[in-house]
Amino acid sequence: MHTNSMLTQGRDATAQFKAVQDGVAFDWRKHHANSGLTAARLPRTRGVAFDAAGSSGFAFLQSSLEKINPKLVDPLQESWHERDMPVIIGGGYPEFTVAWASNYGSPGTGIQGFQGTNNSDVAIAQADVGKGTWPTVIWSQGFTISFFDMERYKTAERSGNQPPFTFQQLYTDSVKTVWVKDLDNMAYFGYLGWYGLCNNPNVPVSVAINGASTHTQWATKTFTEILNDINFGFLQTVANSGYNITRGCADTLLLPFTQFNLLSQPATIGGVGYNSALDYIRKNCAATQYFGGNANRIKIEPLPNPFISGQGITNTSAQNAVGNGLDRAVFYRNDPECVNMPIPTPMAPVITQPSGKGPGYTTYFGGCIGVPQWLRTTTIAYLDGI
Repeated sequence: MHTNSMLTQGRDATAQFKAVQDGVAFDWRKHHANSGLTAARLPRTRGVAFDAAGSSGFAFLQSSLEKINPKLVDPLQESWHERDMPVIIGGGYPEFTVAWASNYGSPGTGIQGFQGTNNSDVAIAQADVGKGTWPTVIWSQGFTISFFDMERYKTAERSGNQPPFTFQQLYTDSVKTVWVKDLDNMAYFGYLGWYGLCNNPNVPVSVAINGASTHTQWATKTFTEILNDINFGFLQTVANSGYNITRGCADTLLLPFTQFNLLSQPATIGGVGYNSALDYIRKNCAATQYFGGNANRIKIEPLPNPFISGQGITNTSAQNAVGNGLDRAVFYRNDPECVNMPIPTPMAPVITQPSGKGPGYTTYFGGCIGVPQWLRTTTIAYLDGI
């Protein structure tokens, strides 16, 4: 009796489905026997799926065996203005920041108010008030995220390969990097003819004296000669400030990294060993003694290029460029009453709108930065040639 092969294959298909449901292996040999297929008549083609790699590849497992690091590896970088420059925040978007200053004097013929028995000329004290004005700078930066990048991110998320960041986070961090680097430049260099901590031509400047080696550089000097240079720098700020130690003496010294590293070497003074020259200087320099022996009042910090190396006398570089002059030491009082940098409006997102360069959106950030306010240039001194 001839059996219709279509009916036989239909029954086998039903049996195959039932076997899968019951978790039983389907007998393919019986299926081939019922269908009339012989070894010679079996199909000679072989189906190979894309992920069916060879035994040494296991490509079909690769995506499942990947473990994504949940932390994005970001660039190593540092900002310095928070440490060295007092910042005053608030004020909106002013065009200028201002400060008032007073001066006192007496027009009398004498320098004192002492009166003799026959003196009828009493001097009248005078006061003079002036106003200083410093400009602000509008700051802005933005980023664009395209529609297609967002769609690709969604595709990666659905497939289980979501990267450890979002585009919003990634680009926001990049804008923040620009912001803090611009604040560094403003703090140390200033902007458009307004000066920062390291390049103000109105600050008293001296060149270090020669050591026994007949050179001024610290690399050629003894430790005692270096200490004399540091004491001289601190004394300059005290003398220029009318010997007002409490409010006029510098409490911070900024050095290029090369000179700072020299101070990290062990020092022996009078047969007594110290962990480093830096340790001895902080405890025994003139400024520490001015502050009653309180070594915690004195900060000696390294500052990287391009802010301080080469910024001294003979420098002919542009205002915000690597210097080609003498290396500089900066003695100053880290006090908002002496010098500060206003930030009327810190960086913040201001508007998001459709991108004009294709499908996507652009977010703009804004802020307002004031140039450094130099309120007391007598509390800062430069020592070049170190």
